Amino acid sequence: MDIKLNSRTAGFNFAIWGLVLLPLLMSFYGFYQVQFVGNIFYYGPEPGKAIVHFLGEWAIAFLLLVIAIRPIHKLTAIQLRPYSRRVGLAAFFYGLVHVFAYFAFIQGFVWQELWGGLA
Repeated sequence: MDIKLNSRTAGFNFAIWGLVLLPLLMSFYGFYQVQFVGNIFYYGPEPGKAIVHFLGEWAIAFLLLVIAIRPIHKLTAIQLRPYSRRVGLAAFFYGLVHVFAYFAFIQGFVWQELWGGLA
């Protein structure tokens, strides 16, 4: 017997969106701590590196969650495939933001170093 969670299940949709937006809210909280509260040590001595690692870890976590959706369905008979696209887009979004943050905070948009590092 399969338990189907359709898109009209408001509680589960809310939980999925909460999971997807949690890292973004945590980043905004860190920005608030640094800019408005004055806690300049919130991200540690290297804030750029901390932000890049934070975004990369969440991108990998969402990617692993997307990969695990099928085995979860096989083990528990809960239909999660309608939500895999949403979580996959979150993985792509956080991966893209991670790469952009790396170029911005670590490389400083110095294109000669970027192309030299790739060659």
